Amino acid sequence: MKTATESTGGEAGKPYTYHLILNTHWDREYRWSFRETQLRLMEAGDILLDSMERDPRFRYFHPDAQASFLEDYLELRPERRPLVESLVKEGRLMAGPWYTLPSEFVVSGESLVRNLLTGHRMAEALGGVMKVAYNIFSWGQVSQLPQIYRQFGMDTVLFYRGIDQSKLDRFEFWWEAPDGSRVLGHTFGAYHRLNFWIYVYNPYLKGIPSQGSIPSGGYDLDRIREHGGVMVRLADEHSAGDINHHILRQPCMRNLDLAVEGMEVLRDSLTAGASTSHLLCFQGFDQENPDPEITDLVDALNERLTDGRIKISSLSDYLEAMRAELKENGTKDRLLTMKGEMLSVESSDDAFAPLYIGTFSARMPLKLQNAACQYALERWAEPAQSWWSLLGKDYPAEPLRLAW
Repeated sequence: MKTATESTGGEAGKPYTYHLILNTHWDREYRWSFRETQLRLMEAGDILLDSMERDPRFRYFHPDAQASFLEDYLELRPERRPLVESLVKEGRLMAGPWYTLPSEFVVSGESLVRNLLTGHRMAEALGGVMKVAYNIFSWGQVSQLPQIYRQFGMDTVLFYRGIDQSKLDRFEFWWEAPDGSRVLGHTFGAYHRLNFWIYVYNPYLKGIPSQGSIPSGGYDLDRIREHGGVMVRLADEHSAGDINHHILRQPCMRNLDLAVEGMEVLRDSLTAGASTSHLLCFQGFDQENPDPEITDLVDALNERLTDGRIKISSLSDYLEAMRAELKENGTKDRLLTMKGEMLSVESSDDAFAPLYIGTFSARMPLKLQNAACQYALERWAEPAQSWWSLLGKDYPAEPLRLAW
């Protein structure tokens, strides 16, 4: 990619705007059973809503494009639905567009469409859909995804698994489907959706430089105790090697100098590929609770930054600003056009985007059952019920929706 722009600002001397996306990613059933995961998610949701209600600086939050996060939370906390609906309607809490983030190559094309339909319906019922085509997993991207997204009214897709950034000259590109549908593609810099979390947030909390990698420990428990911190490691067998720590009370390192240094590394990793002065940063990790203190860190960093300002932002706001500047500086017309499916593995030194191709063949009994269900719904149940309805009979819409 192109070399980093000068640290005094973006192209044409513009100060950088660091769009910080506060987020968390929850697999519905991965390390733990669905219900145990849901109970842990309930705590994350409680912290999130309390923080957004109490602190207006906690402006936006992204549950990683999955409407299921809110569905699972509200099943256990139905009394908080009015607050969730209020935050979604205000555009602060992002709902959808997906129901869950799918592994695109192990389900049918119709299943992908129904997934988006379900996510849209659920988000609309809560107050509105985030119309940003964001999917950071999927173990690659199917070729017709631009066509599907276009039909859902989305014209920009953000992802990183399946594309080799070393083959690009910038983060932005055009992606064209077999039918000619085209969307603006956008990939990320080093460590992708974890970049602020790795380079800035962890050094700030731990008092230890990140060294540009995901922390695999390194917490100085004696220093944390000396500063009044309390940290608990999950004790179940599935969490023995987990890099996440459940923090009861934030450790008191709060090393702002290291956070500022981390911002410099983060900036250079982003300006190497960004075409505008708008830079995209992510704060959050898998199965991690939101941190109410992140707004204090942002304020403290903004007092120290000399090349721009951090803005707690939304993907929609970022894309609007980025696309406007792309048009303004003429870069939009010079972007590389890519076609077909995305199944390349990233080859750069700081790559963190494996495709885990083994997921295509793992747990085959479940995949066979899923394929049988899809076939029965797509080829038998829905066509038969459509003919049945043409004969004047009722169409069982709700049972079929539940089946999907």
